Amino acid sequence: MTKTSLQNRNDMPNNNQTSKLEHQLSFLDHHQGLQEAYTLIFESLLNAELEAHIGFRKNDTSPKNTANRRNGHTLKTINGTFGKIIIKNPRDREATFKPIIISKRQTDVLWRDSKVLALYTQGMNQKDITPIINDLYTSLLPQEKIDLIKDAVANSIKKWLIKKLKSSYSNILVSRIYVELPNQEGEMQNHIAFLILGLDFEGHASMLGLPFMPKESLSNWITIFSHLKARGIKEVLSMSMSGVNYTDELKDVITALFPKTIVERTF
Repeated sequence: MTKTSLQNRNDMPNNNQTSKLEHQLSFLDHHQGLQEAYTLIFESLLNAELEAHIGFRKNDTSPKNTANRRNGHTLKTINGTFGKIIIKNPRDREATFKPIIISKRQTDVLWRDSKVLALYTQGMNQKDITPIINDLYTSLLPQEKIDLIKDAVANSIKKWLIKKLKSSYSNILVSRIYVELPNQEGEMQNHIAFLILGLDFEGHASMLGLPFMPKESLSNWITIFSHLKARGIKEVLSMSMSGVNYTDELKDVITALFPKTIVERTF
């Protein structure tokens, strides 16, 4: 066991201490975790746009029809519901790349927050993200470039969903949020998803998952938490559930997977 293992921690709080800690950390952790998530999403979209612009993916060794190449990046500060974040804005050698999702002089992305976050909702496949990508780019790019962006984003999402997680977290926070997802007619509407944030023992919060659940069920939660365990999580000190249909059965599921976890419902 490492010194951060739950079994060796002498300062493990009781239920009252954990509740107080959760309420003190909740807002800050959500903010930090969402900032990391939005950084990942916007950078993925910008890199996908650049790939569509120059016509080939990174590390593609096939013959090229253009002399244009990637040329590093610049740092850019953008502002949204998540606050201010600094992203890496990719450049091309010929300086002909004009990003769309965040234009060169644009810094405010408030109106796109919910749409882009929905791309990383668990359960979304390539068919599901198509109307979101189309909604962002239709009339702005030809369809062949939109398809390239869709493929690149889908690949980024797939990598993120299987990314190895840390083995231990001091807190995991599960909160109901709303994201814009397409309905059966392809129209964008607000839908419920659950943001899962992990706070490690160094105090860093990150987004662990964003499952879309049209209807809450115990079987869905079993799948979600089992997936987190399969990605490497072994120990969790405490877990806070906000906006979740919390039941004793759900608590039993969590403690069966993570026996040392203190589970509580917050509002």
